[in-house]
Formats: sequence, structure tokens, C-alpha cells
Amino acid sequence: MNLKNKICALVLVMSAFHVNAIEVSPEIYQSYQRIQNAISNSPERAIPEVIQFYKYAQNQSDTVKLLAGNLYLDNCMRLKDYPCALQRIQEIVQLELTTEQVLNFNLLGAQLSYQQSKYPLTSKFLRNWLPAAKAQLKTLMQEKSKKISSIQTQLANNYIFSAHAYLQQEKTKLAIHDVLDAMNIEQRGENDYRLLLSLYEKSEQKDKARKLLITMTKLFPTNGDYWERLGYNYLENQQAKEALKVLATAYHAEILPDRSWILLAQLYMNQSAPHKALPILERGLKEQKISDQKALYKLLTNANLLGRDHIAALKTFSEMEKHQPLTTAQMIQKAQIAFRLGKWNPARNVLTTLVDNNPDNAQWRFMLAISLYELGNYQESIKQLRLIKAPEYDVIVQQWLKQIDYLAS
Repeated sequence: MNLKNKICALVLVMSAFHVNAIEVSPEIYQSYQRIQNAISNSPERAIPEVIQFYKYAQNQSDTVKLLAGNLYLDNCMRLKDYPCALQRIQEIVQLELTTEQVLNFNLLGAQLSYQQSKYPLTSKFLRNWLPAAKAQLKTLMQEKSKKISSIQTQLANNYIFSAHAYLQQEKTKLAIHDVLDAMNIEQRGENDYRLLLSLYEKSEQKDKARKLLITMTKLFPTNGDYWERLGYNYLENQQAKEALKVLATAYHAEILPDRSWILLAQLYMNQSAPHKALPILERGLKEQKISDQKALYKLLTNANLLGRDHIAALKTFSEMEKHQPLTTAQMIQKAQIAFRLGKWNPARNVLTTLVDNNPDNAQWRFMLAISLYELGNYQESIKQLRLIKAPEYDVIVQQWLKQIDYLAS
């Protein structure tokens, strides 16, 4: 609601307030007209007369009080003294008013109080306005008036207004009730559905939020935010398959927010479908759609490994190293893949780091020695083999030393 920044097209209630000269004395009516003209000419100069007439009216009938209060209200509004205007309205609504005056003054009071962040007072004014408006609508429906549609829209709009006022007071249940009342009156726009969704989520009514999101994806199918939030709702409800289905639908429709691409890929991985995760991850890498590079490369590597594409996995490890250091677990994976594929240069490089970090690990040192042998670096291979102290490697180390000595001689 933007009422805090401006008062929305406030039309002075004066325009709907007609004075019948028969209801007051000629002297009072003449004073009223004179002050009204003075306000039109100069609201600031008219202040003394306005206040004097207002004080005089306090000992008169409700008609005179209303007359004086309305003049005072008019002057406050022209001077943009909105606290003053709000005070006048609070006094006016205590008087005996017609239905039209009840509607006009209470709505103006609601708008002014909202603008001044006096939300409980806003709710009070609207609690007066809403029953009067519903009674008026009922009469119009009985009369089959052409005004029914416009009154219904105004009634629904002010239920939404009331919901915003309750939301500001943290009265979520009352806000939800008012939004639903608005929706029962007429079909509402997307903003009102978003408001209701935020209220359901705020009050942790996940089942109702999920049902609403399903409706919103049908009403507003091109808004990826709703598909994303529905997917997360399913996940929170331990319904991973439903979440995957929803997010995948949005992704293939090109409306899934970039931030959720990696989640969709992870869900595919959890379902043992790396062939479906890989295109998403590769596209995310190519188009720079996934900001979490660490998670992206980790998931991309795992997808390649799960899909048994070890060459692609090794390539991903190499790309990952350009952006961030590998963890020990990732270095071990890279070493094992490179060694298995006979990619001796990358194997040597990563095994050298592993051995430097853990000199007593016989397995890594042995794999390093074999990598060096395959690269033709016999002397360095012999050096590494002789540094292996684990008894379980004694036999195989001696065999390799003899093999290397034979080749080198």
C-alpha cells in the first residue's frame, strides 16, 4: 500500500455534504457561507474564524456541529495539516450521520490514519465503513441498481485496505479473513493473491499456502516465482518428487529463477538421474546462471562420476581449480580418476600435493611413483618408491625397482 507516501485522491467529504438552510438558523447558515468563502480565499487567514465557529458549535445541535466540523476539516486539508484533519474526523464520526456521511468520513479517516501510521485507528474506521457499505450494497441489489458492480469493487478494495492495516499490526489472521472476503466479492488481481500468499507463509500455514500456489501457477503461469515457491513448499513437506516435477516444469518453460537451477539439478541427482542434471549444470556454467561456483563444480563433478563419465569429471576438476582450491577429498577423487584413465600429468601433479601434505601415506606415494615411471622419469620414480616404508608394499616396491632398473640399464 502506498498510502504512507501520499493520500490517495482524497476528495473532501464537503462535496458530499449538502447543507439545508431549513435545518439551521439564518445567522448560522450565513456564518457558514462566509467562512466557507474565507477558506476558499485563504485557508491560513481563515483559521481564527474557523476555530471560533467550531467552538461555538460545540453547544449546538449535531447538525451545527457537523457543519462546523466539516469546515474545520476542509481548512485542515487545504493546509495539509493531516493530524488536525484526523482529529476532526474522529469527532465528526461520533455525531449522528447519514449512511453516505458514515461512508465518506470513515473512509477519509482510514486513509488519513494509515498515512500517519496509526493502524489501529485505521482498522477502527474501516470496521465502521465496511458494515455500512455492505448494507448499502444489499439495498442496491434489491433495487437492481446499475451501481452494484462499482460498489462491490470499492467494498473489495477496502477489505484489502483493511488487511494491510491488520498486517501492520501483526494481526495476520484478521488480515487473511479480510483478503478472503475481498476475493469472495469479486475476482481479484495478482497483487492480492501475493498478499494472501505472504500472509499464509507468515503465519506458517503451509498447506493453505501450497493450495494457493497451485491456483496461482494456473492463474499466472508465466510467473516463475510462484512455481519456485511451490517447489520449495513441497520440499518443506518432504515431497521431493512433487518439488522436482514443479521445478522441472518451470525450467523447461524458461521461467525458473536462476537461483533454483542448482536445486533442480540436485533433485535430479537425488533421483539417480545425472543425465538430466548435467545439461542444467553445464548450461548454468556456460551462461553464468549459477552464482555458487563451489556448489556448481562439486555437483557437476558428482554428476559426471555418477554418470560414469570420468573424462568429463577430470575436466571439471581442472576447471574447478581455476576458481577455487580443491579439498583433500576432491584431490583424492581427481588423483584416482586421472590414474585410472592413464592421465599421468594431472595424476602426478595432484599426487605430488597429496604426498607433500601427508608424506606417510604409502598409497599416494606409490601412485605418484607409478605416474612418474609412466612419464619416463625413472630416477624420480625410484626415489619415491624407496621412500615408501609401509611393510605391505615391500614386495611390490622391490618388483617395480627391478623393473625400472632393467629398463634404465
